[in-house]
Amino acid sequence: MSTILFELGCEELPPKSLKPLRDALQASVIEQLKEADISFNSIKAFAAPRRLAIQITGISDKQPDRTEQKRGPAIKAAFDDEGNPTRAAMGFAKGLGIETSELTTINTDKGDYVGYEQTIHGQRSIICRLLSVCAPVAAEKSLCGRCSGWC
Repeated sequence: MSTILFELGCEELPPKSLKPLRDALQASVIEQLKEADISFNSIKAFAAPRRLAIQITGISDKQPDRTEQKRGPAIKAAFDDEGNPTRAAMGFAKGLGIETSELTTINTDKGDYVGYEQTIHGQRSIICRLLSVCAPVAAEKSLCGRCSGWC
């Protein structure tokens, strides 16, 4: 867990716009962090006539691992009468980059399907990359919707 202070320097902002811009920047950063599945403890926003800033405390150093279930063809189409994999099962496995022996059965209301449960590991050291993407998007969303002659 880390603490980050992101400061956006800008031209003189109208005093009436400081609070709405600060709040919009904070909302946008929160949205971007949630979209990227990055956890944090708190966010505090600041505004002054020539700068907007966000302090993020307790930001996670990596995304959490997640499990994704891939569903393939129906069992009837995936295996022949002798239990050997058909082209449908082999193609599904090949598309996932696995062997047909690694396939499992997924039971649904619509019937049984071939499937695979895949663990996707969260990215480490994403904070710098995230801020390089998140900060410009947040700034654009915060400022550009409210631009007048001073932008």
